[in-house]
Amino acid sequence: SRALGEDCAARGLAFDAVYTGPCQRQRDTYTHVRQAALEAGQELPEAVTIDDFDEIDIQALTDQAMARVLPSCPDLREQIKKQQLDEAARVAMRHYGGVVRALLKRWAAGDLDGIESFDVFYARVSGALSQVMREQGRNKRVAVVTSGGPVCMAMRLALGFAPSEAIDLMWIVYNASVTTFAFTEERFTLTGFNSIGHLRERRLQTH
Repeated sequence: SRALGEDCAARGLAFDAVYTGPCQRQRDTYTHVRQAALEAGQELPEAVTIDDFDEIDIQALTDQAMARVLPSCPDLREQIKKQQLDEAARVAMRHYGGVVRALLKRWAAGDLDGIESFDVFYARVSGALSQVMREQGRNKRVAVVTSGGPVCMAMRLALGFAPSEAIDLMWIVYNASVTTFAFTEERFTLTGFNSIGHLRERRLQTH
């Protein structure tokens, strides 16, 4: 986040407005972006929170996935906390990733209860984007600091992806990456996706 803020300052990027979702990590991301930019000589606006830029309840999915893999490695959570995985834990984590992907596919297909549906999620993120576009109008540069799910819903809005294709994108979005769009009252057009040129150190390039 600080690397992104420093890059904004280096390029002289000024924003007419900044919005964040309500998640602590979303708000903290912009706090660090803004502070780093200010230290580098670029003042950025205070953020306005829009609740509809919140992420899906991914915890509900990951909890289900974890419950399915724990029988094969009962101390997996402890090993993850210590960041020291034995072979059984590494196998369990590969299985875990596959289960999360399968659950997300079921969610996108409308085949998973107990969580906000894909259609409702897409509608609220699209609505939040429409709100921003109405409030700001043409010829404005606006930043929205959110998470991978809403980023992929914005991609779907711009490109018309099927739900399953939008879900596939969630696995390749980098943390602190930049995806850009051009907009008017009638159009919402993708101009760049998942840029991490500001993350020059390999250790910062995480998903």
